[in-house]
Amino acid sequence: MKFSRLFHLGRLWVVLAFASTLSAQTADDYVNSGKAKVAKGDYNGAIADFTKAIELDPKNADAYMRRGFVKAPANIEGAIADLTKAIELKPDNFYVYQNRGSDKSFKGDNDGAIADYTKAIELNPKDADAYMDRALARQAKGNFDGAIADCTKVIELKPDDAEGYSSRGSAKKAKGDFDSAIADYTKAIELESDNSDSYYDRGSARYFNHDFDGAIADFTKALELEPSFTSDYIDRGLAKYAKGDYEGAIADFTKKIELHTDDYADAYYTYNDRGKAEDDKGDRNDAIADFTKAIELKPDYADAYYNRGVVRQAKGDRDGAIADLTKAIELKPKDADITDYTKAIELKPNYADAYDRRGIAKDDKGDLDGAIADFGKAIELNPRYTDAYYNRGAVKHANRDLDGAIADYTKAIALKPDYANAYYNRGVARQAKGDDDGAFADFDKAIELSPSLAPAYLDRGIEKKAKGDLAGATADFKKAAELRSQQSSH
Repeated sequence: MKFSRLFHLGRLWVVLAFASTLSAQTADDYVNSGKAKVAKGDYNGAIADFTKAIELDPKNADAYMRRGFVKAPANIEGAIADLTKAIELKPDNFYVYQNRGSDKSFKGDNDGAIADYTKAIELNPKDADAYMDRALARQAKGNFDGAIADCTKVIELKPDDAEGYSSRGSAKKAKGDFDSAIADYTKAIELESDNSDSYYDRGSARYFNHDFDGAIADFTKALELEPSFTSDYIDRGLAKYAKGDYEGAIADFTKKIELHTDDYADAYYTYNDRGKAEDDKGDRNDAIADFTKAIELKPDYADAYYNRGVVRQAKGDRDGAIADLTKAIELKPKDADITDYTKAIELKPNYADAYDRRGIAKDDKGDLDGAIADFGKAIELNPRYTDAYYNRGAVKHANRDLDGAIADYTKAIALKPDYANAYYNRGVARQAKGDDDGAFADFDKAIELSPSLAPAYLDRGIEKKAKGDLAGATADFKKAAELRSQQSSH
């Protein structure tokens, strides 16, 4: 019995001794256990372990840091709170500042993110990742020069890292420095030739630089490297459209539609783009069908109403055109924060166009007052809208408001000094008012700007005949007849 009692006491001693050892290392053990669970993808289990470590050791900065890492991005506020506590406990850890900056950037607090990345850089000036992250946050705020400077620092620290070049290229592209952006993307491709994003980005820069063939080549390469990124079909289609390859553009837009039917967020854009290509190709019925589909997918899509209205107008469906253009105008966003009309037109240029187009349709129907009102609204929205002045002048002319017509033609000429038709029409209006010298000067200028403008020769000939210059008049009449004959034969 004594032996038995000693045996049990021995077991108890072993257990107690083990427990004492476990207690002394518990916080560290929980941290290590949490790290192991993170490696296995058990994030909830890891959070529980880090939490237990904090309960046992409230000043364990490592536990707060690691729990903060795991909480993001599902619980971004909790992640920031944990990393903030880790900084309080250990303020010289650059890595914590960098990660808290990433979390702030994720929630849209770019100012806070930049402050954290800057602190990380102060603590570790050779931290290329912090420079890269700060570059992205600066670009998000529109500070492209700051982003370029940070990317340049990344390149100094890691000259063989393609990301520094590609990110600097993106900042330069955003600034409109397309040539330099293309050079950076090209360097990124040299360093990492299988990165589809760099080809895509270079293609985009080439597109904006009007190198449509280069853009098409890059988008094609991006598709070869990443066939699942089907948005490249849209961008390649836009490049083909820009260079006048409407068949190729339609094929690319169709491929995107076939691969995704209507289940992607911006499907209405693709139908609208394909409709524009079909219209320019002369397939107006197909174009109307695509604009109608775009409207079906997004009933408040003003651009599709506008485009359908333009095609209906070209087909002679004046009522349909007016209805569509009116709808486009109704859908124009009324943003109370936008008080500058010029900025509004930069953001939504088609709506001044919608008034102008509807004015043309009303003019075709004989509604001259309605047409003048629409052209006036287009001018109100965009005071530099040359064609709206010209069109309003033409309707005023038809409405026998010669002074008003001359004023509008004069404004169109001021905005576009090489506008031959505006000179010609102003000459006709001046001729009707008996201002022969003014009319002669305008016909002369119209011919200088557009030597094939047959009516200008005819009317200048009339002015020359009135002045007694019969030889000059005969030469102008002959030239007008020759041009009309040539133009009618084409």
